[in-house]
Amino acid sequence: MDGDGVPNAQDISPEVASESHDIDGDGIADDGSIVTRTVDIISDQSYLIKPLEIVRFVPVSLANGGSISTASVYQGRISIVDNTLVYAAPLELPQQLYIEYIVTLPDGSTEERLLLLVSDSMVSSDSPRFIDVSPKDIQAVSLFTPIRDLAPEATDVLGNPLPVSLDSNLVRLRPGNNVVYWRSKDSFRNTEQVTGQLIRIFPMVDFGQGLDIYEGTQATVSVHLNGKSPTYPVIVPVVFDSISSTSDENDHLLLAVQNVVINSGREGKLVFDVVADNRVEGAETLTLLLGDNVNKGPKHRQVLTIQETPVKPNVRAQVIDSLGERQSLLPKGSEEPFYLEVVVSDSTIPMELYWSHSYAQGEKAFIGVTMEDELQLLPSSLATGRHRFDVEARPLDTTIDPIISSVDIRVIDITQLSLDADSDNDGIPDQAEGLSDTDGDLIPDYLDAVDSCELQIIDNERAVNGGFVLQSSAGSCVMLGMVSEQVGDYSPYVEGQDVATNTAIPVDDSYTAQFNDSDLSNFVITNVLDESVSIVLPLMTPYSERGVFRKYTEASGWFDFDTSEEGSELRYAKGELGFCPPPGADDYQVEPLMGANCLEVTIKDGGIHDSDGERNGTIDDPAYMVYAERKMTFSPITVSHDYDPLLRLSEHEIEFDVCEYIDLVPCNIELVGFETLLGLPSSINGTDVTVVVPAGESSVEGRVLILVDGMVYQLNTTILLLETFIINPEAVKVDSTGGATNPWLLWLLLVLAGVITLNKMYGPPCYCNYNISNNGVGLR
Repeated sequence: MDGDGVPNAQDISPEVASESHDIDGDGIADDGSIVTRTVDIISDQSYLIKPLEIVRFVPVSLANGGSISTASVYQGRISIVDNTLVYAAPLELPQQLYIEYIVTLPDGSTEERLLLLVSDSMVSSDSPRFIDVSPKDIQAVSLFTPIRDLAPEATDVLGNPLPVSLDSNLVRLRPGNNVVYWRSKDSFRNTEQVTGQLIRIFPMVDFGQGLDIYEGTQATVSVHLNGKSPTYPVIVPVVFDSISSTSDENDHLLLAVQNVVINSGREGKLVFDVVADNRVEGAETLTLLLGDNVNKGPKHRQVLTIQETPVKPNVRAQVIDSLGERQSLLPKGSEEPFYLEVVVSDSTIPMELYWSHSYAQGEKAFIGVTMEDELQLLPSSLATGRHRFDVEARPLDTTIDPIISSVDIRVIDITQLSLDADSDNDGIPDQAEGLSDTDGDLIPDYLDAVDSCELQIIDNERAVNGGFVLQSSAGSCVMLGMVSEQVGDYSPYVEGQDVATNTAIPVDDSYTAQFNDSDLSNFVITNVLDESVSIVLPLMTPYSERGVFRKYTEASGWFDFDTSEEGSELRYAKGELGFCPPPGADDYQVEPLMGANCLEVTIKDGGIHDSDGERNGTIDDPAYMVYAERKMTFSPITVSHDYDPLLRLSEHEIEFDVCEYIDLVPCNIELVGFETLLGLPSSINGTDVTVVVPAGESSVEGRVLILVDGMVYQLNTTILLLETFIINPEAVKVDSTGGATNPWLLWLLLVLAGVITLNKMYGPPCYCNYNISNNGVGLR
């Protein structure tokens, strides 16, 4: 507010520029003497910190340029002051923690950095100790990888194991460097300890799109990571499979094994020559495999077809500014000129380009003709909203058919963003992210929690703990759908009643009631190089019997998705609410699956399900899933489980009968699934659910899926773990300075454990009142 560059939330006087920082949180503007010491950051080593210290950390590497954009810390207060990090430590320090910060380099690129701080004070004599919190390296198993089983060990002061829970709540993480925080509680001594840990998740690797290569040309094969790598470079060996290929070394100059090196980002390319042998042999195949040591994704085998026909050029339209930088979001009223151009690959044939423009649902209007090396000036004074520019590239002096491409842009109103707000819940202030569009999906970065083009967040609120994203084939790009654009929402899921009110898409007359109550999915997929592209949709309502996937195009209106079209398909996977296997995974099946949380939709570019009806590398898709009207309603259920923390159990096996928690007589139900937000192991036997909950958790949220008369219902479920002291901890005297545990106490704990076991087998125990002292155990 006062222009001093300090977020209002951290500015002690938002209206007075001379009074900015309140690092220690005492309500008084800081002076120069508040910092207790200064430390130069010169490497990735750890740094010691004491409780209540205020330390200035100076990144020495920024002396030659670069600035700290944002910084965050789990506990304590972090401020950016004069391009340094000033950290005010709390009284109760974690065993170790990380400062996470982003640096913007002189070339405009950004780096994510970590600063490890280790408590210099001795852990309280009564506090738990974490044994090993060094970084852990694991391989990604999907877009989001579970980490609950990675919990470090913790003990009390005597070395007895203690339960550990995940304090930072993110139980599934994307590839890259992730900092998580664990908590251990010693209920006997009523003490707790927190620690940070770095978990490095190495991404899965897939081949990209593109199945045809041509004699006499250079072929390019793309390799994609499903997320950032914790370390670079990433070396991916690609193997030529001569056994399953019909081509040999005379047809190409590919070695038996060649490495693709990815120095940054998520994509690498393998380029090799395809030999023109001037013989008519027909199409031949070349099979490539990912090497044995690669963390392979679903598409780990690529079969290329060597064509003898002339290569068909690949044309991609884009919008650029005067510096040649690609643009997808244009500010309303900008006087800066913008241009249309095409990027042509696999061709040296000159082309004539015919450009047209459409706005919203309007008709195409011709705007000009250029040659491929010329720019087409974008029309001025474009209205706020979405614009599509189509180009028909006509190769000259050849029989090759015209190639169609298009590019979408959004003209947006300038919005004043705040350093105090974080609209997409990604930990970066809105103003720091700005109105740019890093991944080109037509969603401003401040509203977009993911920066990967083949992903799109469904709901920023629900996605805080991961999941709830659309995933498309590697190398393609999921852009904001036209329906969402018209409704004024960033999400690809829009309520049916909003669609009917705010867009030109009509109500589905065959299912009027279901349409208004449904979530309509809509998106635009670009960069479609193959005939078809696949996208995974998390289902907000589990699949039920006779569910119908309805599709809309302007030409055909609403109709049932037609899987008989070649290149179009629906597949189902169990998954979990908001978490789905990637496109192409073996988890999916063609047969509809009761209780499925995931739907893989494969659409043919230019086919009957593509709204624009053109083979142009772009697919439009409004659709929704129709279910029969549900006749029953069920209230959420709560399951309580009592346990004695003094037994020091590492986990709790909780069993409950769903029929005891619902009002349905007779209870003719079939359990089709149980899942928790923590991803805990569970099993189903009849109407009984058994779930294993790690000690240290106080509550678990999840849902039960039941099948009644062919319909799947979801029952939100809460499991409460309640501490119930059979032994009074105040009556137990233990020497915390060392020595052996009271043998009478050990005996009693064993007895109680046996009683609990007998209770499960034969009935409830005798609830007696025990009095424990160093002189023995008495029964009252």
